[in-house]
Amino acid sequence: MQLIQARDLVAARQVLETATESCDAEVFGLLGMVCGMSGDFPAAESALERAVALWPDAAALRNNLACVLRSLGKRTRAEQQFREALRLRPGDTNTEVNLGGALIDSAKYAEAVDVLRAALAKVPDHPEALNNLGTALRQMGRAAEAAVCYEKAVRLRPDYPDALVNLGMSRLFENRPDDAEPCLRRALAGAPDHIGALYYLGFILHKRNAHTESEQCFRRILAINPEHANAAYFLSVIGVNDAPPRSPADYVQELFDGYADNFDEHLVGALGYSAPGVMNRMVRIALDESSSALDILDLGCGTGLCAQYFTDIAKTLTGVDLSERMLDKARALGIYDHLSQDDVSMFLARQGSTTCDLILAGDVFIYIGDLAPVFPACARVLRDNGLMSFSIERSSDESPYSLRTSGRYAQRPDYISGLARASGLRVLAVDDIVLREEFGDDIAGQVYVLVRDARDK
Repeated sequence: MQLIQARDLVAARQVLETATESCDAEVFGLLGMVCGMSGDFPAAESALERAVALWPDAAALRNNLACVLRSLGKRTRAEQQFREALRLRPGDTNTEVNLGGALIDSAKYAEAVDVLRAALAKVPDHPEALNNLGTALRQMGRAAEAAVCYEKAVRLRPDYPDALVNLGMSRLFENRPDDAEPCLRRALAGAPDHIGALYYLGFILHKRNAHTESEQCFRRILAINPEHANAAYFLSVIGVNDAPPRSPADYVQELFDGYADNFDEHLVGALGYSAPGVMNRMVRIALDESSSALDILDLGCGTGLCAQYFTDIAKTLTGVDLSERMLDKARALGIYDHLSQDDVSMFLARQGSTTCDLILAGDVFIYIGDLAPVFPACARVLRDNGLMSFSIERSSDESPYSLRTSGRYAQRPDYISGLARASGLRVLAVDDIVLREEFGDDIAGQVYVLVRDARDK
């Protein structure tokens, strides 16, 4: 215990390992704690499992074991151990807070809210409970309530890194980067290696063109976790690394989950997003006047902005998107027959041939640079004379597609037409448009309508 208090974890572990022959539950419990503090979670799990076997009624040991299991991603077992700890010691606030976190891990948000509110009923000023409650509420789309929880957690504990990062993230997705940045810098002052703080600060600095400091943030993340795909992606956005063929799925999902609550208002109202209306006009011209009862596939459906224009001619309407929060918004419209949380390419690969009459993809390919795998997959699922309508940001660079500093891709028109021909599709119509505004500048784009000509019999 003295070595642990002195933070000499190596020596503490050595001492405890010499005492394991005593078969003392407290020895194994302390050994598990030391291993967990050192980041050796498999060893911590083994020691704490032994401690629990020796002392099954010790609620604290089960709570500690559950925390380790949660760190290892063993969600079901972690939840079971937290519940058992609460059975042994009912109403223990810290265990309830931990259980709330485990329920969030398993996407059981409503249940997490109930557990965390019960904890706060007993201890209203519990920072961890407030932080976890905020996260559960945010995942349920209740962003304003979540921000209130984070603000209170930070008032109670001004140096609480996780709450500071969550508050900063909330303000960022409220389009308040100037208010988000101080939160993230305060978090890093106390926890210099906090990946979330580094990531969101790097994002804000990139948007401000402070590329040197932004690059430092993303490089620091990769030094801590070399597998962090989003940090590597932003080094490509900055221009340090070569561009990958598409945006990481986690980046797209997190981006749109965060903006879901005010997405339509911001994109259409503030930025003048025009693609859905143009797609509707061009598709109507391309369709026979008697066309109706179409099986429509809406790729990257988001909140349903595009699909709303086509409900009168839809026999079935299927939407696919990576963002769970966007799909919640789309589901609330009540216009879709099927909605799927999935990657566009993976979804297409599982579809049968000639299963739809119209494919929509509004502002989807701005997150997929390399469209070579996508076009043949779309052609395969289209029926004869089926249509495909989509928008792109127009590129005049030499390469077929390029990753812009906005984090979005742009494609050359000749790249699009070449892919269409190679995939058995024909460009029926193309229109040059202003897709949206960004920092006062017009973003040049194009809307296409392709047709799948009848296959040879």
